[in-house]
Amino acid sequence: MRRDRTRIGDLTFACERLPALRFDLWADRWRRREATGNMVMVRYADDIVVGFERETDARRFWDEMRERLREFSLSLHPARPA
Repeated sequence: MRRDRTRIGDLTFACERLPALRFDLWADRWRRREATGNMVMVRYADDIVVGFERETDARRFWDEMRERLREFSLSLHPARPA
């Protein structure tokens, strides 16, 4: 494979992963600063599962996550479970 194709491929992969990475960093910062109990986050491809020890943390995270997505003109599909 030509060297320039590898660079473009690497850049494309990085650009595709950037939104997920930014979300993961935001969620980790939220966990460290805001969560009052344990929180675990598991990602598989473009899916994410977040578990909380306390229901209040889960509700606050849900609200703040939706607001964070709105900042980037994104939203969750209405059929997704809360």
